[in-house]
Amino acid sequence: MAAVDASNPLNLDLGDPHELCETEEVIFSLLTRYLPETSSITPNEAAEQVNAFVLEVSQRPSPLEGKQEVSNFLLMFWELMFRLAQQLDYRHEPMQRFIALIKALRNLPETAFIEQPGPGAPYDGQPAWRSKCYYTMMLTERWHPENPEYKSPEDLWDFRWRNMNGLLAHFTHHNLDTYGYEKNGISVIIRALEEYRRKKPVSPINRRVPAAAIWFVLCSSIIYSACQRQGFPNIGPGKFWKGEPQQGLSIARWNFWKKRFGELEGHPDATELTKEACRAAIEEMDKYPSDVE
Repeated sequence: MAAVDASNPLNLDLGDPHELCETEEVIFSLLTRYLPETSSITPNEAAEQVNAFVLEVSQRPSPLEGKQEVSNFLLMFWELMFRLAQQLDYRHEPMQRFIALIKALRNLPETAFIEQPGPGAPYDGQPAWRSKCYYTMMLTERWHPENPEYKSPEDLWDFRWRNMNGLLAHFTHHNLDTYGYEKNGISVIIRALEEYRRKKPVSPINRRVPAAAIWFVLCSSIIYSACQRQGFPNIGPGKFWKGEPQQGLSIARWNFWKKRFGELEGHPDATELTKEACRAAIEEMDKYPSDVE
């Protein structure tokens, strides 16, 4: 077993061949020291260090623009943040510390602001840590490459895919961001429970189903509430959903999903991890009435 680097006890991997610039090195060093469960750095302290650094960096001379804009820092910061987030087990404390840092950043006094020179710059003047521009941009960029349908080794990418789903489900649970739930969570659930690609040589259920189950374990009340009010009417059906209404969410669709978890638990291709995920999702779903009015 490889020795653990004392400066990086979680063995976080940048997974990028490019050489880090000085700014990225400082950010990476802070995050690797802050994220471990045993770290003595509080979320507020980490947020204050990040904010002090962005203010310092923004005043440095740049041969291109006179100074390095806050927006450039935010691009590097959020890219690194979400590159590391996929490696944090969504069930463990480092992921909670990751989320706590985002909360602490958003609660900072407004001292750093986005600068976008020129006319028609929509984010110019926005507080750096309250604007979701670069945060959402980097989260979206990280979400799509991590989809494990086309990645190997499978166990590594399946783990990271679960963590990305766990991250967005945590965001939803903590009311940090509805982006993940609205645009990603439901699509993950539908792909896992309403679709099946028979042309694939190996069943994708061991990739899709555990990721979908995370949303029910962490956000069952939110999903159930959306089904009660028949939310998201523009969301169409997967191949297996034949109930009514076809569009949008409903208690009938919730019941169908619960039934599918039961069926997939007994699928011959299901691993023990997938079976456990199905049982965990059903346990949460059983807490809510299944009557269709």
